[in-house]
Amino acid sequence: MSAAALDALGLHHTLAAGGHDVGPRFFDRAETHLDVVWQVAVGADFEFEATEGPRPFGTDLFNRYASRLVDTVHDDQRVAEAFSRVLRLEKQPTSLFRPRIAARVLLPT
Repeated sequence: MSAAALDALGLHHTLAAGGHDVGPRFFDRAETHLDVVWQVAVGADFEFEATEGPRPFGTDLFNRYASRLVDTVHDDQRVAEAFSRVLRLEKQPTSLFRPRIAARVLLPT
């Protein structure tokens, strides 16, 4: 839903800027957030043995970290808020690797 909302907003701004080359201008604008959504979705596919094809660099490491992150979200409000911001596309997934979040995810409790 976040991606659709950002697409709608991007389309609004694209149309407000004029009616020429609407398609290319819209897709250039949408590329920013859709790349993030696609990378997260595709990376998660490699959790399944049946997934074929080349793994993007760092996929296994990211998936292991993401698994610990999700476990941590249940008990840590700060990590839960950071994770929610990524899911809502307010922040980039890389924000989950900032030291104050990574320490809470990786260090034993």
